[in-house]
Amino acid sequence: NPDIHSDPSTQAAFTQPEELDHFFDSYAFIQRPDWVGPMLDFLSKQDGIPMVAIAGLTGFLAEVINQNPGLDSEWNSKLTYACPALRNLYAKARELTPEAILQMEPSTENNDLFWSAFRASGNLQYVGKVIDAMRLIEFGSDRGQLETGVSAKWSLAAHLQSFPQVHFYAMTTASEREETVQKHLNDVLTKDVEAIKAESRQLLRR
Repeated sequence: NPDIHSDPSTQAAFTQPEELDHFFDSYAFIQRPDWVGPMLDFLSKQDGIPMVAIAGLTGFLAEVINQNPGLDSEWNSKLTYACPALRNLYAKARELTPEAILQMEPSTENNDLFWSAFRASGNLQYVGKVIDAMRLIEFGSDRGQLETGVSAKWSLAAHLQSFPQVHFYAMTTASEREETVQKHLNDVLTKDVEAIKAESRQLLRR
């Protein structure tokens, strides 16, 4: 992949919609709203949006629209000939205020949405939603809740490696979390990401 950290001219220079995560990571460090238009130009030429990308793209667009309301009309105009799925996704994102996002129930999809919203704005409250979702690991008899809690834990471990502010936030707010969350948060803060992923796979094999 091109290094858009160092070359802004590559703005939305990915070749597959699946590369959106790379784009979101780069945006998190550089915060360039002028990159969003080229991204939408690219996506509007696709036949559809991969299912795995829907939640993350929704969260990212919701937050960049919230942060840059003056660009909403310009961005929306780029979707005239886009597939219905992308137009519908953008319409949903326009309706999601930060307050609405923070009221969402935890799920594996919403974990992706929270992370993308964080990368769009740097709002650590979205990280807090992921941290608190780790309590669902204790609900092992409910497969959906277990998967949500496990995905929260390993995704937090992965983001700690890339975002110092996430690491600092996790450490400084640990004492405010409920006891079950503190236990898993301590794991994330003291073990490497590969160990967390291995433990996560083991939990899901139960």
